[in-house]
Parts: sequence; C-alpha cells; structure tokens
Amino acid sequence: MAGVDSVAPRAVAMTTDLPARDVTPLPATSLRPVSSLESLLSLQEIDTRLDQLRHRRETLTERTELAAAQDVVASTDAAVAATFAELSEVRSAREAPPRTRPPASSRRLPRSKGCSTAGR
Repeated sequence: MAGVDSVAPRAVAMTTDLPARDVTPLPATSLRPVSSLESLLSLQEIDTRLDQLRHRRETLTERTELAAAQDVVASTDAAVAATFAELSEVRSAREAPPRTRPPASSRRLPRSKGCSTAGR
C-alpha cells in the first residue's frame, strides 16, 4: 500500500492544474474489460438497428407520395421551360428589324373568285 500512497498525491497534483470541466470520472461500466464477443454482439445490434431503420425509410407510405409530387414538379418544370423558350422566340421576333416590303406598284393583289376582269 505504501507504493499506492506515494503515486496518488502525484496524480492528484497533475490533475489539479486542469480546469474542473475537463476532469470527469469514467463511468464504472467502462472500467471493466469487454470481451471481443461482447463487442461483436454490440456491433451486430447496432448494424441490425440500422438495417431496420433503412428498411422502414424505404417502405414509408410517404415515399410514394413524395415520388408522385416529384413527378408533378418535374412535369411543371418542363412546362415552364417550354413556355420560357416560346416567350424567348416571341421576344426575339418582336425585336427583329421589320422586313422590307416591295413597293406597292410591284405587289399583286389577290384575285377573288367571283370577280372577273374579262368583261371590262
């Protein structure tokens, strides 16, 4: 026991320099040795729970509603893109310089079916 007493004051002296929040005692459960099988079992439990959560997420009824909503959004986006493309065409046609028309004397007027100029 004499060896333990001589070591303990030294360890306490080293830890008193640290702030109080940094010195936390370890839980009693972490002090006992854990066998490799217990570690493996713990890991397996975590893995199983993750698989269960993954399956639950993939089979949620809201997932089908979400997919339907995403389809509606995609089709709406496509319609908006088509509308903007058409708007762009209309704007560019409006901003284009006007076409030059031939002089009035060289233009021909369309003939109507009921009129005949043969009798004149």
